[in-house]
Amino acid sequence: MLKKDYPLGVKVYEGPSLIDGGPIVVIITGFVDGGNEKTGDMLQAWILRQDIPPIQAKIENKDFTICGDCKHRESKSCYVHLLHGPTPVYNAYLRGRYIRYTTKCEKFFAGKSLRIGAYGDPAAVPTAVWHRLSLLVIKTNGYSHQWKRCDQKLQNYCMASVDSIGTYIKEYDQAQSKGWRTFRTRCFESDPILDNEMICIASKEGGKLLDCNHCNSCSGSNSNRKNPVIIVHGAHNKVVNYIKLMKKIAGKRKWQNLKNPPKSSMFKSLYYYKRNYNGNKYFSITLVKKAKKSKEENDILLESLLVVC
Repeated sequence: MLKKDYPLGVKVYEGPSLIDGGPIVVIITGFVDGGNEKTGDMLQAWILRQDIPPIQAKIENKDFTICGDCKHRESKSCYVHLLHGPTPVYNAYLRGRYIRYTTKCEKFFAGKSLRIGAYGDPAAVPTAVWHRLSLLVIKTNGYSHQWKRCDQKLQNYCMASVDSIGTYIKEYDQAQSKGWRTFRTRCFESDPILDNEMICIASKEGGKLLDCNHCNSCSGSNSNRKNPVIIVHGAHNKVVNYIKLMKKIAGKRKWQNLKNPPKSSMFKSLYYYKRNYNGNKYFSITLVKKAKKSKEENDILLESLLVVC
């Protein structure tokens, strides 16, 4: 089949989001030239608001319809550049450049691989849509930040996208307990890699041995390989925002996990929290004396430091 015979894109779903019921459209592109250096030649599934442009949806906080409560929405650490991918795809959609899916379109998917969710979370779309598409292509890969509350059948096609810093891997533990295979993002090269994990071989630290199209490690439960891990990458400002976010989350959770957290107003009047940073290394939290304290507060301080540091 010649390049001119392929469509620019195919609309495979137009309807309500499973996240909040808002109107969405799913468009498959890349039938001629798909993917990028990391993913390779793959079809790309774009999950977009049907009624407003991606940037406007972001400004008005209506991208919740396609992203859910992903923490990277508000922290400005999402790797997607709205101007580079979602906006051109949406503009072409408004101009009527994409055809609606019919059985006659199935030939266009033959011999291709599909990346589920080039933008938007696959959990916003009925799992039946992804199941149908998975039968048409050779393989799929995909990632979801909504793995806690989505249709759990999605783990057949997608990885649970989990975030971590240092030894803080709570999301990984939770996803694994639900039966998900995970794709874990680390902050630094010094962050540990677990026994059932491997470095993503399409990443810079993995030597870019294979692209996603030829790797097939991120196909959800359809793959029996180890769980990939990758160091956060992309635009510098997004990497910085990601690390700041994870330091904040990990710091909060450490204090929330104290057996006997200090709550009294007297304690707060005597001490304040101090974060200690060592370059790119994980930070610790200590308590700093503000005024003279009694023996009872000395005991509380000692217990807290033993738990946190």
